Amino acid sequence: MTVTTTNAYNLYNYSDTDSFPVTFQFFETSEIKVTHIDGDGVKTVWSMGTQYTVTGGKSGSLPATGTVTVDPSYSLVTGEKLLIERVTAQTQETVHNSNDAFPPKTVEGAYDHATLLAQEAAFAAKRGLKQGIVDYLANGELEIPAPEGGKVLGWNADGDGFENYDNPAVAEATAVAAAATATQKAADASQDAAAAAAAKDVAVAAAATLAPWTAKTPPSGDVVGTSDTQILTNKTLTSPAINSPTGITKSDVGLANVDDTSDATKDAATTTLTNKTLASPKISGVVLQGTSTDPELLTYPSQYQQEFTITSGNVGSAGAVIHDVSINDDTTDKDNGAVRGIIRQKNSGNSHIRAGEFHTVRSQGDGTKHTWALELGVHSQIAPGDSKQGAGIYLYNNHNGWLPSGQRAGSALLIEGEDGWTNFLEFRDTNSTTVLFKVDQYGAVSGANIRETLVADRTYYVRADGSNSNTGLVDSAGGALLTIPAALNKVAKLDFNGKKVTVKVGTGTYTSAITIPVTVGQVNIDDLIIEGDTTTPSNCDTSFAGFVVTCPVGARAKFRGFKVSGGATSQPLLFASGAGAYLQYDLIEFGTAVAEHVAAYGNGITERRGNCTISGNATSHARAYAGGVNLCQTGTGTLSGTPAFSSSFVRAGECGVVRTSSAVWSGAATGAKFLADTGGGIQAFTGSASLPGATAGTATSPGWVA
Repeated sequence: MTVTTTNAYNLYNYSDTDSFPVTFQFFETSEIKVTHIDGDGVKTVWSMGTQYTVTGGKSGSLPATGTVTVDPSYSLVTGEKLLIERVTAQTQETVHNSNDAFPPKTVEGAYDHATLLAQEAAFAAKRGLKQGIVDYLANGELEIPAPEGGKVLGWNADGDGFENYDNPAVAEATAVAAAATATQKAADASQDAAAAAAAKDVAVAAAATLAPWTAKTPPSGDVVGTSDTQILTNKTLTSPAINSPTGITKSDVGLANVDDTSDATKDAATTTLTNKTLASPKISGVVLQGTSTDPELLTYPSQYQQEFTITSGNVGSAGAVIHDVSINDDTTDKDNGAVRGIIRQKNSGNSHIRAGEFHTVRSQGDGTKHTWALELGVHSQIAPGDSKQGAGIYLYNNHNGWLPSGQRAGSALLIEGEDGWTNFLEFRDTNSTTVLFKVDQYGAVSGANIRETLVADRTYYVRADGSNSNTGLVDSAGGALLTIPAALNKVAKLDFNGKKVTVKVGTGTYTSAITIPVTVGQVNIDDLIIEGDTTTPSNCDTSFAGFVVTCPVGARAKFRGFKVSGGATSQPLLFASGAGAYLQYDLIEFGTAVAEHVAAYGNGITERRGNCTISGNATSHARAYAGGVNLCQTGTGTLSGTPAFSSSFVRAGECGVVRTSSAVWSGAATGAKFLADTGGGIQAFTGSASLPGATAGTATSPGWVA
């Protein structure tokens, strides 16, 4: 394709549309720069994927025009403009290998790339200040002096260079400001003098109105010094400091009825309080003893409920009862414990609802009674005659009562809930920022260092506007991941448990190498699917200078709906390597590759299970070596254009096998049809002549073709 346009920009005024044609040619959508200009001329560079999207561009290896589509929430209004520029990447990535067939489109694309760069450089030069040729030959290159504040740039007296000159406007403004300051200082001085004169007049007038001072009679009695004593009568002391007073009795200060207790003995003193109200008391070291024979009975004696009653705060109008604090009784028929505290709701009819309960370890007495190590009851009810012995720690979130008799006997830790508990157990780090592990209501265990067991099929979403800090579980910019490897890192931490996992990839260009993880609990190869756009695979472009997709030892997955290109020497686009490696693919468009499109190595297996398109050159389309197996099982392989294969279309060596079963090939290619050597074999069910290629292939013994 020729470059038919000379401009590298489009400038659009406001119009009632969100679609703006890009009339110049470009390669990559990332090379389009869009600047928004508001009614005041303020320029803002927009971000692709946020304010706009770009379609079009490179067609094969050649540039093409396209379209910029503005997000409706950023539509232009009257007075606004949109500047669309091309900023071509200043790199050259075209590689030609020795003895390759001449690739006209690739060479033409490289010419076009250079032309686009030249256009942009010329346009930039037009926008700068330029020196005339005659002046340049006469005076040489002009240099601009360093900027100076308050100066202006101008020609020197000889007219052959630039100098910095004083700015008359700045000098005039400075002089005006100095004059204004001097005027203000003079005015301030005049005002100060007037204020002083006025103050003097006020003082003279005030003195004239004051009555003469009359002497006061001194108080009677002796005047004492600081070391003498004196009796004070009817005197008020303001903030006095009294040190070591003596002779003061309780009755002197209204405390005649208070016991005589010194500071040294006040903690040991005891007294009986009757009808006394204690405001916010702090009581420690106190033993409260109840009279109930068994606190687990439904009906409590009234005196037991009155041990310690709370009637205020957040416990409700019915109040609550705290009882059984430090019981010390060895009687067999009593419910004994080292420390036991229960908070109950009073007056609850025929049942008592536990708000919280705590028991420490205690010895077992009568065999008909109960023994706990630690019990925490949450919203639970006690049924008459229920058996509750044998539980170490028991957590139950249920308003319908305890478990049936005997179901928790022998449990070290028993947790049950049905009132909204999402996680039965959750352990976090010291900063409470990372969940180390948790057990959910279905029994699934997960965490930073624990493999999550799936109880349902799982889908992770990847989008060009996502973020790897997201969960990947929601198909939105705020929920999806940014890269395919980030999604596969999450997959690697799962126990599939026989469920299916899909990594769904949105439209975009993805340039990270993809490595299929070895999974746990995966039953079938298609239980792990990495899926792009199955309708138009080129919408999901995966390009990388190396192995694009690697399936290592023991890994299995299905890869579909992508365009793949790139690779490197001895690094094919799709690669299965090692025993147990099994990569299945379909609906793939194979672009230009430095090495092979698909290769199986070291007992690894690759398998095509559907239609594919081949639009780019490679050393071979399919290769198997070192015991690898490359299967082309079903579907049609459509060759777009006439791609060239420098080695052969299919190749097998070192006991590797390429096997084409019911696969169909459509289109033409240049290069040999096949090459089999060093014990490699090619099994073409429709005949080797049906393989694409311009010339027949060769089989060098012990290589074989069947």
